[in-house]
Amino acid sequence: MTAELGDLDGDGDLDLVTGNNSAVNRVHLGDGSGGFAGGFNVETGATNFTRGMALGDVDGDGDLDLIAANLGVNRMHLVLC
Repeated sequence: MTAELGDLDGDGDLDLVTGNNSAVNRVHLGDGSGGFAGGFNVETGATNFTRGMALGDVDGDGDLDLIAANLGVNRMHLVLC
């Protein structure tokens, strides 16, 4: 399992992205009080066996994007947010 923190929805609160070994990767939006909402699935091209992830503005639009590296044949997946 792996996790990253970043402001994905632009509200100024940290959000949590979790990469899982045997379940779909999930995003949990920050609630502004230090907690996180229940979360929703995020499609990364492979539904499980995430080994690493990073958040960064890959496409230069000012929003954080998700890069996930999954178990397998040198695959990385980019989710533009």
